[in-house]
Amino acid sequence: MKIKNHLAKISWALADKALFILYGFIFLIIIHYTNVDDYGLYSILIVIHTWIFTISDSFSLQSIIQFGFDEKNRKKVNLISLITHIAFTISIALIILLFSDLLSGLYEPRIKEVAFYLPFLTLTFIPRTFSQKLIYRNQSMLKLFISNAFFFGTTTIYLGYIILTNKHLSFNDLVYSYLLGGIFSSVITLVLVKEDLQFSTKGTINIKKIIKFNWKTSIIGLLYSFPKQFELIILKFFFSLEIIGLYSAAKTLFRIFEELISAVTGLLYPSYVKQIESNRIDDAKDLLIKSTSYVFWSFIIISLIIVSPVGTLIFDYIIPEKFNKSMSYFYWFLAMSPFLSFHLFYTIFTALKHLKVIFIAEIFSIIIFLIIFLFVSYNNLTNYISFGLMAYNIIFGVFGYFIVQKRLHYKFSYLFRLFDDLKYFLLKIKKTD
Repeated sequence: MKIKNHLAKISWALADKALFILYGFIFLIIIHYTNVDDYGLYSILIVIHTWIFTISDSFSLQSIIQFGFDEKNRKKVNLISLITHIAFTISIALIILLFSDLLSGLYEPRIKEVAFYLPFLTLTFIPRTFSQKLIYRNQSMLKLFISNAFFFGTTTIYLGYIILTNKHLSFNDLVYSYLLGGIFSSVITLVLVKEDLQFSTKGTINIKKIIKFNWKTSIIGLLYSFPKQFELIILKFFFSLEIIGLYSAAKTLFRIFEELISAVTGLLYPSYVKQIESNRIDDAKDLLIKSTSYVFWSFIIISLIIVSPVGTLIFDYIIPEKFNKSMSYFYWFLAMSPFLSFHLFYTIFTALKHLKVIFIAEIFSIIIFLIIFLFVSYNNLTNYISFGLMAYNIIFGVFGYFIVQKRLHYKFSYLFRLFDDLKYFLLKIKKTD
């Protein structure tokens, strides 16, 4: 695979993720005007909401890409995916609302506020998430950029207005901004994919085949989201909303790395499926080698810049004093960032339908995560809360590295592919001069 042949897609995918970076600056403004407790509660709401849609993505939407390339089955796959997506997300949101009184006594009194808003957020985001999956299938990264630009643009304008008028952001203000962003983004995304919104009960694909694939990816999605999202919810059993707010702020800062992984995965998975269906395994492997190497070294360079004296000085200046402790969690996260690139190995295993190996890796990594996480929590070691998630990401990444070594004969030297390509590029420029 030649990167230059996909520059347009890659450029818009990177532009899309640049929106998350820009919103990171908005986040820095938000925490200046928000109480730590309110931000902690808001983080719990977003984590639960994100978890619902992460699981539904695996259970319902993943089949749009896995089976949607076949034209004769596309409409049927769309219909099955949409119905299951709606049923799953709304059901979970309503169950949480139904048991909100019980949860407020067992968990956190203010969980009622979270439960109240959850169904509204869920309804708002169903069109957005479904439509964006169609965009990923078609790899129309410009449309993805427009969709997310409307989301971030709306939330930013609303929050800016509240800050100018009230000089303070409450929990409700943060939720309303997210809700408005979801509404505007859903509307524009539906318009962008209107030609792809085709549904039918006709098709040759067996529903059992879709379900068989979906339940496996759902289990993997559930396991994968557990340490990344449910961690914050479980932490509330041991720590105050203030600590949750501080730790969540660090995770928000680190989101740039996770979003870059998400962007690369969104580009890789459809390509892997098409290449494997066309029996072009060597092309898929070459794509894997390049993408992993580029991401691995990019994360190292970005992390080094952040921890440099210049980066430290900038963050010390822009982070408000009440959130200073968040930076210690954030710096620990930076140490594990290169291992996130190894998570890309699992994308090709999903396309190959080698789901058992991913399941084993998840179970093993989560066991390590739980041991460290519970030890830190029970002993009230607030300075080391991030160690559980760090361990998970490192173990999961290393496990993937050894699996791809064994199954696809991946070599350690492949991690340095970036420098080989850079050397070739510079020699080519020199030759043309």
